[in-house]
Amino acid sequence: MNQPFNTVSVEQLHEWVDESMSEANFQRRILALLEHSPFEWKVYHARTIRTFKKGRVSYLTPVTSKGFPDLVLATNGRTIYAELKRQKNAYADKDQKKWLNMLTSNEANEVYVWRPSHWQTILDTIMFNEVKRGSDHGVWTIKT
Repeated sequence: MNQPFNTVSVEQLHEWVDESMSEANFQRRILALLEHSPFEWKVYHARTIRTFKKGRVSYLTPVTSKGFPDLVLATNGRTIYAELKRQKNAYADKDQKKWLNMLTSNEANEVYVWRPSHWQTILDTIMFNEVKRGSDHGVWTIKT
């Protein structure tokens, strides 16, 4: 990602993400991509606060409601709620499921659980303002 975005080819964009990356790195790549989108995306992300307790560093997200999605993206009539997960062994917890289900109940919302394997969907959404449907794109469907 050291190369300026406007000189990066589509093939190189795929190299921005790999399935072994952490959720934090995955999120950083999405935020970097948003900065270079031709569409004016507005982004909400609750930043973590670094704290020290008993000599150890921990990170807290200051939110008023547990389980709220990691990113809210908006542009010209679209609102996307995206919960981000690393590729393997990471699933929405019960609080996240409640939020995702509630948000999905409004058909105007686009609700995703994105993983690194959804990078092509993320590129299409952010760079080309395409709407994706179906679980193979990370679209959340109501779950119990």
